[in-house]
Amino acid sequence: MLQSLEIKGLFGNFNYNLQFSVSQDDRIRFITAPNGYGKTSILRFINGLYNREFDVFFSFPFEALHFHIDDVLIRIEQSHSCDAHENVDDDEETVLNIYFGETAQAASYKITHDDLDDHSEDSSVNRLIRQLDLFFASEKCIFVDDRRLLRENTDASELVRFTEVVKNKLRENTDESKKMVDAFSRIVNRWVFSNKKLEIDSSFGFRFVANDKNQTKLSMTSLSSGEQHILLQTLYLLFEAPTGTLVLIDEPEMSLHLSWQGDYLNNLRDIVSLRQVQCIVSTHSPFIFGSEYSLSVDLFECCNQ
Repeated sequence: MLQSLEIKGLFGNFNYNLQFSVSQDDRIRFITAPNGYGKTSILRFINGLYNREFDVFFSFPFEALHFHIDDVLIRIEQSHSCDAHENVDDDEETVLNIYFGETAQAASYKITHDDLDDHSEDSSVNRLIRQLDLFFASEKCIFVDDRRLLRENTDASELVRFTEVVKNKLRENTDESKKMVDAFSRIVNRWVFSNKKLEIDSSFGFRFVANDKNQTKLSMTSLSSGEQHILLQTLYLLFEAPTGTLVLIDEPEMSLHLSWQGDYLNNLRDIVSLRQVQCIVSTHSPFIFGSEYSLSVDLFECCNQ
């Protein structure tokens, strides 16, 4: 489990020491700040390490990243080299030095962006990937990018797919599947969708019915963008995020009214409790964690203490 992340020299300006919530009672941490302080970049760094997506470490300037995961320290240091006989700006090359541990005996890897295209068995990148595969064998990470979820759902096809997922869970009829479906119902009813109600049944999974005299059945495309957005995020976290996963969520307040933002933390806690996931959330809106400032870290305050 990710305990902390220390960042030095992000964008040449920012130093952060981020401590993450890892207790059994509340594995949630919110990161907030004005634009330009690196909230989303931090999530991308974490995702890049966990999912071996090394391009991200060449995309943003920094001096060092120190990941404390369980009792292991993984360090990534960024430096630049250039040919002494060439113009520095034209020939500068970014180099990553990656270390497992703090001692002189720590495993170390040195890679450049060009090395990412080297697929030979004994390349530095492949050796690094093999070590990370072993290390993260039981540590999974998913990045919930709401913009991507909405792009994939332009014709509501993702929501239609999830009706089948819920239908299958109902037909499994296990204690775990019942708890997942009950949590879905509880969370959606807490959101209070406008002039419609949720129906759940093993014959169709779930659907929405209008609050009119005919109880008109509504298509998924008739839901508002905010309704589709929060449904997708809830369904994804409840039914597709593996138990115990590290979940990174980027700006979940998108398309949410302030009243829905006020329900966000309680709903996320329902999911965290059931799925035993650890959540790190970047946000522009403090409304989504209410007055529970102990769950949040403000990057602006970190830089101005």
